Amino acid sequence: MGIERSHQTHDLPEIRITVLQHDVYRVRCACGREHVAALPDGVSLAPSSYGVNLRSLVVYLLVYQHVPVGRCVELIGDLTGGAGPSSGFVQSMLTRCAAAVRPTVTLIKR
Repeated sequence: MGIERSHQTHDLPEIRITVLQHDVYRVRCACGREHVAALPDGVSLAPSSYGVNLRSLVVYLLVYQHVPVGRCVELIGDLTGGAGPSSGFVQSMLTRCAAAVRPTVTLIKR
């Protein structure tokens, strides 16, 4: 006879940290020379780093929502069920963000 009524529940997905490992291989070809693979574009040379989504969340919380650095660290830790990033990392995102938008801000000021 058909649908009598419908109901939709809107919810957020569970927030989880995902870890992607990039293995960089060193190989020796038949000629004897060694070659080392490159990391994918945008991946830090450090042994471990935070991805673009987490960095974006930090900047959003700091700049748009005006969440203090310490609370930002605590909030991300609470949401992800683990330890949040260090307060030094969170603070450094302000500098990195400012550097990234500086050319655009300068152009707008002109």
